[in-house]
Amino acid sequence: MKYFTNLLALAFTILICTTAQAKEKSNPNYIYTIHIGAFDKAQLSDFDGIRDIGYVYAFPLRDDLMQVFLGGYSSRKTARQLLPDVHESGYPDAYVMRRALDEGEEIASVQIALIKPGTDLDYGKYLQAGKIYISQNDNALRVLSGQYETAEVAQKRANQLKKMGFADAMVKTINTVELIKLTSFESGGAVADPIVEVIETSKGAEPEVQKEAKRLPDSYDLLFKKSKNTSKGMATISTDVPESYDGKTERIKVPVKKEAKVELPKIRVKVKRTSAIELQKVLKAQGVYNNGLDGYYGKGTAKGYADIKKANYQIRKYLVLSEMMNEDASNSLKSSRLQMIVNNLLSEPADANILLQAERSPLAKVYRAYILFQDGGNTNEVNQLMNAAIKQSFKGKKLKNSPPFDYNATYAYDNLEQLLKHLSYIHSVSQDAEVPCWVFSQHPIEAANAFASGGDNLRMQNCGGDFMSWEETKLLKTIAADLDPSIDTDKNKLAAYTSKRAKLFIAPQKMTSAEAAEVSVWHKALWTEMESWGATDPIHEQRVTALKVAYFQSQVRVEDYFMNKGFTYKEAKPLAMCVLQTIVGKHFVNYMKG
Repeated sequence: MKYFTNLLALAFTILICTTAQAKEKSNPNYIYTIHIGAFDKAQLSDFDGIRDIGYVYAFPLRDDLMQVFLGGYSSRKTARQLLPDVHESGYPDAYVMRRALDEGEEIASVQIALIKPGTDLDYGKYLQAGKIYISQNDNALRVLSGQYETAEVAQKRANQLKKMGFADAMVKTINTVELIKLTSFESGGAVADPIVEVIETSKGAEPEVQKEAKRLPDSYDLLFKKSKNTSKGMATISTDVPESYDGKTERIKVPVKKEAKVELPKIRVKVKRTSAIELQKVLKAQGVYNNGLDGYYGKGTAKGYADIKKANYQIRKYLVLSEMMNEDASNSLKSSRLQMIVNNLLSEPADANILLQAERSPLAKVYRAYILFQDGGNTNEVNQLMNAAIKQSFKGKKLKNSPPFDYNATYAYDNLEQLLKHLSYIHSVSQDAEVPCWVFSQHPIEAANAFASGGDNLRMQNCGGDFMSWEETKLLKTIAADLDPSIDTDKNKLAAYTSKRAKLFIAPQKMTSAEAAEVSVWHKALWTEMESWGATDPIHEQRVTALKVAYFQSQVRVEDYFMNKGFTYKEAKPLAMCVLQTIVGKHFVNYMKG
């Protein structure tokens, strides 16, 4: 088993610890766990030496790589009291990390067992109850079945489980952040025992046992999620929208441009910048840079960066791990059938036009209109489809941050930019699909203008590398991800960060003074907390060093990307900070709440 120690989560997980928190009692806003480390091809039996201390569980990173944790505790003090035993068991880099309960939601579940941590669990029996979760709170280990929308639904499930032999089944309200989903790692690959059902008899008689009962419906074990496909408020679409174009689809042709390859931006040596000064400071402190702190990224700074990648153990470790992780694969919204049709639209526009007719989303009408516009310009069919899509998206709905246009008006689409602008408006209120990359590669000028006013709700695909194909940004993301593995990460939030970064990559706009000031405040607050935390312990300082190198090297590189786009250094600096915020912001949020 290959062990990747700790992976820098420590450097952030106790960012905002203060003197008051050192004396802390139970904090109702957080739970605490012990991060053991990142491991390759780990098995539960590898951790037998600490299983009597608490519940050992894992979160997969990629392929056979996973992060391993121990227990759940109501206070940092309680968790820290166990650290010496963990360190002595062969995990010297283990540390305490916290998770914010406001990141989850209160749900109903069915508790089927309450035992002491360190006790062997009868997984074969527990798996009879369907989808299983574990929750440890100090000296209580709960085994729970399913997540349910209401306590009433959970009670029905509890009644059924009692008939199956789970006599202590009871409804329990619990925060989703506290739930640990049972996987093959924790269970050792156990499978459910044959299910038997207890049949109630008259009072005083022994209960009868039916040989084997039918399994309960899988639907009882489904996670409760609010449906995104509600018909409430759906506008009635005009019946004059064409449903097919017989005889026309075969001749549809959409012009396609060859996509330009995105090159790694070359760093300018004659631009004086604060990011280079900050990088030089840490390189000099590590003994790999001997020149002055002049803020120019010259040969000495470049050599210092190359040398520290070889000399610093933490950085070497993260560079290896960064090559094993596919950062953005999980950050986009789940690919739907509509998304696949839209992604492949350029290669087979005629087929796409037919397939889109079967989709009910307003975006399907928009992309049908795009195909027809590209094929024959403005036509009645294009106008009908676009106006129907607008009505379906906006009419009769109360939407926050609605795009700035009159959705009650009727529009004629005389140019592509107008069509793309309304496409962006509809995308901003729809979660059915993300804006495909080809919109920007095929129409760079029109798309840049059309999407300039798109809000934070706009979902865009990771295009052209999205900054994340570069060594330094992958390194930075790996460090941040290890800080906060986000077992219950909100995919929508991650998709929003990815979309914002994609927009900055493809169609950047000069930031206003207020926007630049806001991201600068975030940047300063981050490093104020990190400097304070790093000064408390030599181990902390090592992790802060690795973070600084990755962060400021990334900032330099991203600044040059924006300068290549025509921005001045003064304009590129806040844009680069904004990109870095999309890379690490989600992982820092719990530690910058004060």
